[in-house]
Amino acid sequence: MIKVGFLGYDSSDIVVYLARVLLACEKKVAVVDGTKRSALMQMMQIPSAMEKGGYYHDVLFVPEAIFEKELKPREFDYVIHYFGDSIENPKVKECNEVFLVTDMVPCNAEFLKSASLQEGVQKRFLVRNAISTKYADRYLTELACLEIEEQSVYSIPYDERDYRCKCYLCTESRKYLKIKN
Repeated sequence: MIKVGFLGYDSSDIVVYLARVLLACEKKVAVVDGTKRSALMQMMQIPSAMEKGGYYHDVLFVPEAIFEKELKPREFDYVIHYFGDSIENPKVKECNEVFLVTDMVPCNAEFLKSASLQEGVQKRFLVRNAISTKYADRYLTELACLEIEEQSVYSIPYDERDYRCKCYLCTESRKYLKIKN
C-alpha cells in the first residue's frame, strides 16, 4: 500500500482527479479526510457522508476516524490522505509521499515551513494558480528547510476552466455519491 498525502492550500479537486486516474489504472483507492473541518467530506455535500464516508465514482471517500477503526488499510493499493491545513496531523508522518500545496499568496507557502515530515519521505511542491514559474522557484528558495528537490517542484498555471471544473465537482458530486453502509 502506498500512502500519498496532500498538505497545505486546498487541493481537494486534485485529490479526486488523482483517485480517479488510479482507479482507471485498476488500483483500489481510498481517499481519507484528515482535516479538522472534514473539508473533503463537506465537499461531497451530503451530511451522512461526513459521518460514514461514501463512494464517489467507485472511489471510497472516508473520514480519518472511520478509516482507522472500520477498514483494513492494507486492502487498498493507494491511500490518498487529504490533510488540508491540518499540518500537525500525526498521520502526515506515515505517508510515503507528500504534496505540499500552495498558491501565489506568500503566507500560504510560509505556512508549510512548519510541516513535520518523516525523514526519507518523497516531498513534492505544488504551486496552484501560478502566474509565473519564477514564483515557484522563489518559494522553493524560501522553503529550503523542507529540502525539496528541484525536480519535485510543479506549478499549475491559473486557468478559469480549472476553477469551473472544481466548482462543478463540488456541486455535482452529490449525484454520484453512494453512502457507505
